[in-house]
Amino acid sequence: MRLLFCALLLIAVSLPVCAAQSASAAVTAVSKKIDAGHYRAALQALAPLLERNAADAQLLALRGRAQLALHQNAAATDSFRQAVKLSPRNGRYCFWLGQALVELIPQVSVFSRAPLAKELRGAYQHAVELAPDFIPAHEAMLDFYVQAPFFFGGSLAKAREQATTIAKLHPARGARARAVIAAAEGHAQTAIGDYKIAIQQAPHDVELRVELGKLYLQQAFPHEACIMFRQALQLAPDHIEALQQLGWVASRSGQRVDLQAGARALRHLVALAPEGVSMAEVRQHLEKIESMLQT
Repeated sequence: MRLLFCALLLIAVSLPVCAAQSASAAVTAVSKKIDAGHYRAALQALAPLLERNAADAQLLALRGRAQLALHQNAAATDSFRQAVKLSPRNGRYCFWLGQALVELIPQVSVFSRAPLAKELRGAYQHAVELAPDFIPAHEAMLDFYVQAPFFFGGSLAKAREQATTIAKLHPARGARARAVIAAAEGHAQTAIGDYKIAIQQAPHDVELRVELGKLYLQQAFPHEACIMFRQALQLAPDHIEALQQLGWVASRSGQRVDLQAGARALRHLVALAPEGVSMAEVRQHLEKIESMLQT
């Protein structure tokens, strides 16, 4: 009888541990799906988890990230709002709420934008206060100050304050921050120089090359843009934005080496078939580049 009681007690104690381990494994699996770009699969896996625990801030934040990647911006905003409400001291949830609002604001009426812009600024401000070492939050705050009109809270002076903070946390990202401000001020060559410094300091940072490529494109240097996107893809062959940008800008360059690289990028994009990307547009542009290569 004593042995039976001990066995039952052991089972009772181990069940919550097993359940917690199972839940943790499920969350890890969902997070990996999101990181790999399998957003619909992540949402499908999250559905039963949220049915069992609808007030789990971590699950809601993961759902928001998948929704945001699929351009379900209103739904993503709602998910992050719930996550922040449940865990108001989590700076990363505040950051993701801001990211969702950035995408949502252009889709709403002009009359609805002011309160959302105020919410956006507040989300980023809370993010940098609650997670002072989280560089993406500081960069998002900087981008807001650079891009927002003055009456919505835009301020180059405050952007420079964020740049100073970022530089203390990470020199390469600090150079990137200076580049963003220089570009906003119309000093394109200074911005290009700062991006090059950032790349030298962080040679494996894919996003720096993508951003410099986009800046080159804005300044009507399509060949230089292609070089940056090709370098980004050498580091991350499945980088969706780099594949898209290279495919798009190759036709503007017209140089054969760029056209060939652009065609390879678009063929790879077709093979990956990422969610949120119009394959019809990709194939149409691929046909255009292949036609240019034949002439």
